[in-house]
Amino acid sequence: LEDRGQVKGIFVNGEKISAHPLSDADTITFGAADSVQLIFHASLPKETFPQLLTRLGQTSELEPGTRDLRQLSLLLEATALLQSHLPLEDMLGAMVDRALAITQADRGSLLEFDAQAGLRPLVARQRSGRGLRAETFTPSQTAIAQALQR
Repeated sequence: LEDRGQVKGIFVNGEKISAHPLSDADTITFGAADSVQLIFHASLPKETFPQLLTRLGQTSELEPGTRDLRQLSLLLEATALLQSHLPLEDMLGAMVDRALAITQADRGSLLEFDAQAGLRPLVARQRSGRGLRAETFTPSQTAIAQALQR
């Protein structure tokens, strides 16, 4: 870990650093009293996607500022899980589940471009974590148009 100009410094295990090799379970903070605290893990988490999604869903019961930090923490854990050896379909479904939990949407999908059919759902999910049959899911054309425009 290297400090590249953080105004109040970067701390590893409470010690200010300019550069520091990280070890498993090192605690990283960013100098401010109310700073986000990250815990570095050198190995993949032992938690599964369903367990992570359950924890993410529980963040809606927290105070707004705490909820935002908790969601950030869970997204960082999800990033680590992306490097796991799960089947692609499971990985994509879990990421759509995560997006639904954070945005509090009822359903969502991941679209892929098909030269003949245009955009079509690759993965479709409900907020409960249940899958929808992608071929029967019809996404909002207005939402697609807005996303393409942006």
